Parts: sequence; structure tokens; C-alpha cells
Amino acid sequence: MKRLILGNPSGLDLKRAGLGDAVLPLSFRFAWGVLPSSQELAAYFGVRAGQKPGNHWSDWISPSAKRATWKDLAFNDYCQSFDIIELWFDPDPNDQLQLIWVLDQFHAQPDMLAKLKLRLVGFSLLTMDPAWRGWNEVPLASIRAVDIETASMCWQAYRATTPQTCFDVVHRNLSAFPLLRPALLDLLRELPWSRSGLGATEMRLLELIAAGFMGTNALFYLRGFASAASSTTWKSAGCSRALRMDRSR
Repeated sequence: MKRLILGNPSGLDLKRAGLGDAVLPLSFRFAWGVLPSSQELAAYFGVRAGQKPGNHWSDWISPSAKRATWKDLAFNDYCQSFDIIELWFDPDPNDQLQLIWVLDQFHAQPDMLAKLKLRLVGFSLLTMDPAWRGWNEVPLASIRAVDIETASMCWQAYRATTPQTCFDVVHRNLSAFPLLRPALLDLLRELPWSRSGLGATEMRLLELIAAGFMGTNALFYLRGFASAASSTTWKSAGCSRALRMDRSR
């Protein structure tokens, strides 16, 4: 059966391991900065219409052979040629945001539902050994229509102009995506606390400095720490009026 794998760029090793006929790493970074506009996101997955290199899904697909036959297609049209579409997204907050974003793309494609499978990747794909052959040990779950609805709801909540809806959504039933709630909570903890105006990473840095640690700058080169430190989407989106919500709720 012909298999497409969707994930982050580290997932290219899955192709080398022979687990998929093609791997599509998603390029957007959602965990910090201003979110791309709805038009930009739609263009990314739509029919190519003069986008610059890197701004269309087909610029990232592997392998590159026969690219001319599908490089201008809409993403959903390309997916039709596969029997299985596996989603490999690790616990990193940006990965989990990419997961709900790409599932939202299938919201209007109920005919694709039977093809979708979710790998519950409880480790960082960045740290995997390309020679490892234990991929089949990673749990595999089917995607149901209700799961697509849940993913779409979470994606819309994250895209909202204030974090209120994201605070609400973490209390919903997210059992279909066991790595999503922790990722959303990590992002929400980066919002300024009402008592100090500081986020979780800023507080952590101050605690380290207070304890006498002098190399805090080096911490930003660590993937996990840098990811948390950069999770400031709502700040950058100009929504500061809502950022002093009491996070103790």
C-alpha cells in the first residue's frame, strides 16, 4: 500500500528507513511570532499560484523524483494518490500545532478520513537514530470524524486573537491527542502571569540567576529550552490587552 508520512523535517529519516513512499515535512513555525494569515496558509496547501520557493507544500516533499507531475497540485489532490497517510508529530509544542493544523485541512475532505493514521510519537524525532528499526513499536491510532472536529476546534482556538479560548479548550476531551494538552499548557504558561508580568521561561531564568547560574545564554541553544522561551505567539500578535489573565484559574 502506498504510504505518505506527514511530520517535521526530522521525519525524513522515516523515508530512509523505508516506512513511507514519500515524506512531507511541514515548514511553518507556529509556536512563536505572528501567525501566518489565513490567505497564506490556504495558498500553502492550494494549487500553486506563483508562490516563492518554500511557500508551497510541494517544495518540501521527498522524494523529488517526478516532481514536475505534482508540483502545482493542491495538497488534497496529491494525497488522493496514497492509500495511507500517517501523521508523525512529536511532543514539541510546534509539532502538536502542526498536527492540528494539518488535520484542519482535512476537515472539508471526509473522503480522506479512512486513510488517516496517527503515530503517538512520545520522543523527539530530532534525536532518533536513523539506524533504529523499532518504528512499528510506536502506537498507531485511526483518526475519526470526531477527532478531526477536535483538532479543528483546537486550531481555531490557538488562532484566536486572545488566549481565552485556548484556556477553555485544554479543559475539553483531548484524549485522541494525548500529547496536545501538555503542549498547549506549555504555551499558555509562557503568557505573562498576573502577579509578575513574566512567563514561565522568564521566571525559570530568574530562578537560575538567583541560584548563581551564570551561563543562562547557553540554555537557548538547547532545543527544549529554546522552544519554551520562544513560545510567545499571542505577544507577537499584538494581543497584549488579554495577556495578564490570571493563570492560576
